[in-house]
Amino acid sequence: MKLITAFLLFSLTFGSSAFAEDIQDLQQRASFAYEQMMDAKRKAEVLSNDATDAEKRQQQIQEDLIGATEAAKAARQRSNDFNLAFDQAMIRWKESSEELAREWGKTER
Repeated sequence: MKLITAFLLFSLTFGSSAFAEDIQDLQQRASFAYEQMMDAKRKAEVLSNDATDAEKRQQQIQEDLIGATEAAKAARQRSNDFNLAFDQAMIRWKESSEELAREWGKTER
């Protein structure tokens, strides 16, 4: 009986120790997994913020491009209008110069 009692005490002592080591190992693995999860969460939040910032920059660039395109169209239209005005002024100048030359020609006779 003493042998059985000693064996049971021995088993409980070492069994409890092995069980405690298993629990401690599980706690360490759970803690490590939690740290990894939190690190992944932080990285995901940073990347999500980066994506949001990039989308805002893209939107601003698109708006700037639309503004620049409209400004270029307006400048092109003004240029065309002034080229037309220049052409008309040159025609009037040529006509006036020809008329002046004719008048001078009449006075020289």
